[in-house]
Amino acid sequence: MNDHFPYDPDGPPVPISVWRAPTAGAGETLSPPLAHRLLAALIRRRRIIFDLTTGEQIARTAAQFRCRYAAHTSTTLAAEPWRAHLIITGRPQPGISVGRLMAGCAARLLPGCPVAVVLSGADFLVIQTVIAAARTAGLTYRHHIVAAEQTPPAALLSIHTDVLVFTRNRR
Repeated sequence: MNDHFPYDPDGPPVPISVWRAPTAGAGETLSPPLAHRLLAALIRRRRIIFDLTTGEQIARTAAQFRCRYAAHTSTTLAAEPWRAHLIITGRPQPGISVGRLMAGCAARLLPGCPVAVVLSGADFLVIQTVIAAARTAGLTYRHHIVAAEQTPPAALLSIHTDVLVFTRNRR
């Protein structure tokens, strides 16, 4: 395995799902329908969610699911005394490396629980950088969701959001 492509050919395959969901509005990480589908797929009611996204979508959906909710940023996550059942984040804030963000998520996540990294308009190199940083932080790549606003092949490439789902190793 080389540093530019952290894909592990000997590792298990990562499933890829395509969901129909609108893209996020300006200045937001994800759309309300995508937030609802993510929470429905990744968490049970009355669990703890840490939200590092921009917009109110996760807060509103967490209330619908009767989950405990805490808004964070890349810099405030490390100070949180509790651990979460789910962390949802977008790109790190300026001045915070992807490695530091993934290490912070791993430290605040309960063993076996997921972190979802929502990347709108990310290219292959950005996705591979997140996967490598997550692996270094002790997170396992479990699922790749492509949320596409439309289903024609040309639109799928230009109007979509990638969601990378990792879990904290049980140790």
